[in-house]
Amino acid sequence: MLAKVSGLEASALKDEMSLVADLGVDSAKALQLLADLEDELDIDVAGVASATLPSIVPVRSYRTAETIGSL
Repeated sequence: MLAKVSGLEASALKDEMSLVADLGVDSAKALQLLADLEDELDIDVAGVASATLPSIVPVRSYRTAETIGSL
């Protein structure tokens, strides 16, 4: 999902990367990422601002937590 939005290979993505500074995720790409999360996990993240997802780690954590049902 992050690879698709950022245009990078999945193998190039590192946990410490910033969505904005390292991956070039602008507001349009952030909206796409949130829409992809909603579609993939069948959840509503409309209230989540891109500022709350500053790096790859929260996105991975969010997906993992939802997958195991802890959200």
